[in-house]
Amino acid sequence: MYDASIDTKPTLEIYPLLKSQTIPDPSTELGFTVENPGNIVQSVLSLGGKLVTHGADSPWDYTVVIADLDSRKIELVQSKLYCAQRIIFNYLSRSLNGK
Repeated sequence: MYDASIDTKPTLEIYPLLKSQTIPDPSTELGFTVENPGNIVQSVLSLGGKLVTHGADSPWDYTVVIADLDSRKIELVQSKLYCAQRIIFNYLSRSLNGK
């Protein structure tokens, strides 16, 4: 089982397939907004995961789909709006702090 929880926020648990299962439920896909999908893809591939779809650029985000060792699909999204907001925030923070 893999789980993740932060403080008192909800817990996400992902269980390995049962021995009687050969494929995961194809209608279920997890999705996460991440800062750097390329780093995550490289880590997953190095651990034996698979690249399902290469990165696709749209006007608002960059999306890539990977699969874990049980072939469960995971969508990784890098929001261009989020990246732009961070750049602006960092610039303003440095400007206000005189750096």
